[in-house]
Amino acid sequence: MSGTRESPGGGPVGGALTSGGGGPVNGPARHPLLRLLRLARPLRVQLLFAVLAGAAATGCGVALLAVSGFLLARASLHPSIVAI
Repeated sequence: MSGTRESPGGGPVGGALTSGGGGPVNGPARHPLLRLLRLARPLRVQLLFAVLAGAAATGCGVALLAVSGFLLARASLHPSIVAI
């Protein structure tokens, strides 16, 4: 008797999790990103809007930081009220 366990089909136990020729259910192993894109195909429009909304939110955050930095820099150039 060897040190490895075998399934009733003759392969190692947990064959679907091995990185070899793939599992018995899904066929050959595929890249996870490709599988995710294939699963997300029906939701293409919603995902596109979500990506665009995320990019817009990031752009607004960068713009807000830039404006606040500009306002702080401009305020530092004016004399204080006490000096007037």
